[in-house]
Amino acid sequence: MIKAIIKGIINHLPGQSSFEGTGGSTTSARYCYSVWLRHLTILHELKLNTQPNVVVEFGPGNSIGIGLAALFSCSKKYCALDVVDRCNCERNLQIFDEIINLFLNREDIPNDDEFPKMAPRLKSYKFPSHILTEERLNNCFNKKRISSIRDNLLSPSQMRQEVSLIRYVCPWNNAQSLDSESIDMIFSQAVLEHVENLEDTYEVMFRLLKKGGIMSHQISFNSHGVSDLWNGQWSYSDFVWKLIKSNKPYLINREPLSTHIDLLKKCGFKTVFVLPETDTKGINRGRLAKRFKFISDEDLITSCAHVISLKE
Repeated sequence: MIKAIIKGIINHLPGQSSFEGTGGSTTSARYCYSVWLRHLTILHELKLNTQPNVVVEFGPGNSIGIGLAALFSCSKKYCALDVVDRCNCERNLQIFDEIINLFLNREDIPNDDEFPKMAPRLKSYKFPSHILTEERLNNCFNKKRISSIRDNLLSPSQMRQEVSLIRYVCPWNNAQSLDSESIDMIFSQAVLEHVENLEDTYEVMFRLLKKGGIMSHQISFNSHGVSDLWNGQWSYSDFVWKLIKSNKPYLINREPLSTHIDLLKKCGFKTVFVLPETDTKGINRGRLAKRFKFISDEDLITSCAHVISLKE
C-alpha cells in the first residue's frame, strides 16, 4: 500500500501528465482533427445534427484545436470552457494552419495505428466526404470566413468577449456569462473523469443547451498512472486516495460509467448512445475498496466510453 501511495504521488508531481491514456495531446493538429471527425462521424451514424451552429468544448487543454476543427466543419461559433487558462496564441495559430491543410487535402482520419489509445473508434477512417461535402467545405473555407477566424486567434482579449466568433471562458464556472439555451452542441474528450462535482457540471450543461441540443462526451475510467493496473484507483480506500490526491484538485474523480448515466438522467438528459470499451486485465472484485463494492460487473471492466445525450 505504501508503494501505491508513493507511485500515485510521484506520477502527479507538478509537470507530470495527468491525462494518461487519452491517446494524444491537443498540441497536435492531427490529434485535434481526429478527435473532432470521430465525434462528427458518430453523430452522422446516429442521424443527429452534424452542423451545430454554436459548439462548446469542456476542457480544451493546451490548444483549441478541436474547436477549430469544428469551425472548419461549418459551425458558426465555438466556446472553450476550462479551469486553467492555457490559451496560447502562437500554438493556436500553428494548429490553425496545420488543421486547414488537413481539411483542404481531405486527409483520412488519423486511426488506431497513429493513436492506438484514442477513442471512440470508428468502422472506417476514410475522410467523411459524405458529411463534409464539397459544397459544405467550400462554404467553410471562403477567404473572408478563414480570415475572421484567424483574426480572433490573433487577439486573445477579443476571445474573452461575448460577441466573439471564438470565446475562451476561464474558469469555466464563469459560464453564467453564456445565455441559457444558447448552445447547439457540447463535447469533451477525456475530460469529465477529472471533474469533481459532476452533477453541478451536468446541470450547467443542461442550462446551456437548446432544446434538441446534443452532448458528445468521450470519458476515460483509467487510473491515469496512480496504479499499475488500469482500474486500480478503485482499490484505494478514501484515506489512501486522500494521500495520493493531496492538494491536486483535478486528478480523477474515480466515478464509473453508471454514475455518469444516472446523473445525465437526473439532470434531464436522454442518453441515446453509449459505446464502451472493456478491459478484463485489471483488478478483480475482491480487491475493490469498500466504497466501490457497488460497482457493477460492467463498470468494473469498462475502461472508457463514448456517451451521447440529448436535451429534449
